[in-house]
Amino acid sequence: MLKNSQNVDTAIDKIVKRLHSQMYDIIFEAVNEEMSKLPYFQEETYFTEEGMNKFEDAWFEFYHEHHGDIMNQLMNKITN
Repeated sequence: MLKNSQNVDTAIDKIVKRLHSQMYDIIFEAVNEEMSKLPYFQEETYFTEEGMNKFEDAWFEFYHEHHGDIMNQLMNKITN
């Protein structure tokens, strides 16, 4: 039996928690960056400024629904 093995396990848990959070943030931002490169996910593709004011909630929902789909697929690939 290793001396201080419980301390090592606790340290590993802390590292995993910190890095998991950082990884999620990095992936989240990377998805935003990639989406911004494509016209499908740029509001200017669909709306004038006046139209954006009128449909802002619908656009927010559209964008974030697809952002969530991409995040889910990436997280599934990472965990499988």
